[in-house]
Amino acid sequence: MNSVMKKMSVTILLMFLSVLFSVSAEIQCDLPSGNDWFSICIEQDGNVVPAPGVIVEIEKKPFTLVIIMKEPLGVLVNFSTDERLHNGFRQGRPVEDLLKSPEMFMGMAEELFNPEEKIIIDNTSPHYLFYEDESRHRFSTVEMKDGYIFCRREISNITTFNLNLTPVPLQRLPGNDLFLSFLYSEYDENWNRIERQKEALHIHFY
Repeated sequence: MNSVMKKMSVTILLMFLSVLFSVSAEIQCDLPSGNDWFSICIEQDGNVVPAPGVIVEIEKKPFTLVIIMKEPLGVLVNFSTDERLHNGFRQGRPVEDLLKSPEMFMGMAEELFNPEEKIIIDNTSPHYLFYEDESRHRFSTVEMKDGYIFCRREISNITTFNLNLTPVPLQRLPGNDLFLSFLYSEYDENWNRIERQKEALHIHFY
């Protein structure tokens, strides 16, 4: 009897440790740190996708862009199949050095709440993804957690200006690489742009 109970105790302990290690090993989105205003990550099928370096590899099907904010703000996000702007952001170069018309890097008008789950593919024009409050934002869902704002934008479709912004399935993206460039800025009293934070992410589809 004692031998059976000992075996059961060992089995229960091993099961507990297995669950504990699996939970601790679960990949989570990084939170904004230090002077950062926001952080980013990618989810697919409800799971956070690991991003070694700045490259995320996911299946060529719908995914979720997560922007985690310390406070309500707006982030310019460019989605492109051309890596030049992305590479410039990775190098920390200012927008003025990367674009012929940097003043136009301002974000496009679009609906609230991301009803078409689409992104616009363009070499220079960005989305302006902002969160003001529950009634005004450009995300699919927003969650307040541990003092941070988790903003999720579901991405099922793509479009271009050549398509008159008509959405088509993400699977029709030409090629298997998507380059994301993120910028949070403020403006001084003379409306000069002050770049506060840049991020760049390369998504490779398989």
